Amino acid sequence: MTFLANQSSRSGNSDQRGMTLVEILIGMFVLSVVLLVITGWMGVWQKTASAIGSGVQTRLQAETAVRLIEEDFRRAERVIESGDELVFVDLRQDQIRYRLSNNGNLLRSVNNKGSSVIAAGVNKWRTEQIGSLAVKIAIGLQGSDRESEQEAIIAARRW
Repeated sequence: MTFLANQSSRSGNSDQRGMTLVEILIGMFVLSVVLLVITGWMGVWQKTASAIGSGVQTRLQAETAVRLIEEDFRRAERVIESGDELVFVDLRQDQIRYRLSNNGNLLRSVNNKGSSVIAAGVNKWRTEQIGSLAVKIAIGLQGSDRESEQEAIIAARRW
């Protein structure tokens, strides 16, 4: 009789320890679904962050180009605007030339001695002289997935 009593207590649920195979499989399935959702959201987040970063970088590049042109203009004694080129002549008679290259780079050169790239990926470059004391410039840049355009009217500070 003792043997039967031990057998019956083993088959009851009160002494059962551990997990069954079905419970482990259900837990693994739930965990895999959660990991898939997290991975999907991380991919979306990464694409969004990359697009925002690209847009910010493109906008900053356009703003920097406009700021540099503005600094050169403020030091200029004369402005020569000819189509797609903008030339400033400063007090030392240095010619600071801005022009768009064939491959979409906005170039800056001083006295035609080499050029430095001010902005890359330029798809719009327009200048317009407004009298002798102001210049209107428009620059558009194409980033990896966004476009940024800056327009500015730069006036001389002559009192």
